[in-house]
Amino acid sequence: MVLEKGQPAFAGITPRPNSLEIAGHATFRFLTMLATGLSESQVFEQALPYTEKALALSKSSPDLGFEFAARNVRLEALIGLRRHDDAMEVATEALAKARESGRQAHEATLLVFVARIWRGRRDRAQAITVTETAVNIASAKGLSRILAEAHGLMAALNREMGWLDEAEEHAQLAASRTQESGELWKVPQRLAAVAELHVARRKFIEADHDYDRAEAFVDASIGRMTTAFEKAAVIRVSSESYT
Repeated sequence: MVLEKGQPAFAGITPRPNSLEIAGHATFRFLTMLATGLSESQVFEQALPYTEKALALSKSSPDLGFEFAARNVRLEALIGLRRHDDAMEVATEALAKARESGRQAHEATLLVFVARIWRGRRDRAQAITVTETAVNIASAKGLSRILAEAHGLMAALNREMGWLDEAEEHAQLAASRTQESGELWKVPQRLAAVAELHVARRKFIEADHDYDRAEAFVDASIGRMTTAFEKAAVIRVSSESYT
C-alpha cells in the first residue's frame, strides 16, 4: 500500500511488508526451527551452521531486531560441543543487549547459559553465584519455565559439591516449577533427578514414590497423544529418565 502525503484518511495505517520481507522472516524462522530440532537431538555440529545463517539473515534485516532465540540455540550447541570461550562471547553480547533493553526474561535465560558455561569450565562456585542471580530475577517475575531450568542446574551443581540437602531442595523446586510451566513432558526427568538424590541419601521409599509419580506423568502424557508418532516421541524422551 502506497501512502501519500496530505491524505488524513490514511493516518496511522502501517504499510504491509513486501514479499521479500515476508520471505526473509519465514526463512529466518525456518532456519531457527531447524537448528533447534538438531540441537534438541544433540546433533550440535549440524545445528551450528543453521544458527549462523539465521543470525546473518537477521543482521541484513534490521526489522527482525536482536534475535535472542537464534542465539540461545547457538549457545546450546556451543556448550554441547564444549566450546566454552565461543559460548561466553555469544552470551556476553546477548546479555548486554537484554539488560540494555530491560528484557529480564531473556536476561535470566542467558544467565542460566552463562552458569552452564562456568560449570563446563569446572568453576562450580561461579556457576552457583550466576545461577542464584537467575533464580532471583525469574522469581521476581514469576517465570516458571526459567525457574525450573535454574533450579535444575542448581540441584546438579549442589550435588557435585556434595551438598545433598540443598541439591534435593532445588531438585524438588525444579520439578514443581516444571509442572507449573506446563511442560509436563519434562516432569518425569525432573522427578527422576529427585529420585536419584533420594537414593544417594538412602531414602529408598521416597525414591520409589518419585519413580511412581514419574511413571504416572508418562502414562498421562501418552494418553493425551493422538498419533503413534507423538506417543513414540514421549516414550523415547521419558525413557531417558531411567537410563
